[in-house]
Amino acid sequence: MPPVARSPFRRMMPALAACLVAGTFAGCSPRLSPLYRDYTVPDTATRNEEVLEKLELALRDADWEIAPDQIDNMIRTEPRTLSKWGLYNVTVYLEAVPIGSDYVRLYVHPYREYVTGGRSKIPFFSRRTQRELLPALTEALEAQGLRRVGAPPADRLTSAQ
Repeated sequence: MPPVARSPFRRMMPALAACLVAGTFAGCSPRLSPLYRDYTVPDTATRNEEVLEKLELALRDADWEIAPDQIDNMIRTEPRTLSKWGLYNVTVYLEAVPIGSDYVRLYVHPYREYVTGGRSKIPFFSRRTQRELLPALTEALEAQGLRRVGAPPADRLTSAQ
């Protein structure tokens, strides 16, 4: 008896099933965002000391407390609790570092503090954390002349609406 030919659809079934499963899991995964933001430095700031002063003013304006022990070329804030979830608190601290003379990188360090005393780093920037942190922080940085890299200017946002 001659072999029965399989239809092209039946041959593609395993690949289609794999794509369907992968697409389902990709749709359920959180939107990951890096734990830093880059800002351009205003042309008026020519020295690192001026940039660090602007960063410190912006962080204080956004109600962040500056940590007492500082490194020469970096500003670090005191940790701040963003939310309490019963078994753990979500806590964040910031580090601002000038990169060359043109940019500043703002690192965000979120972690969980468990009721048992343990801590674990949160490896991504959740939407909730972004909503709680970034608007006031970006506004304070822009008031000091720093502009977020990759974000449209504020006047383009208002004219498009």
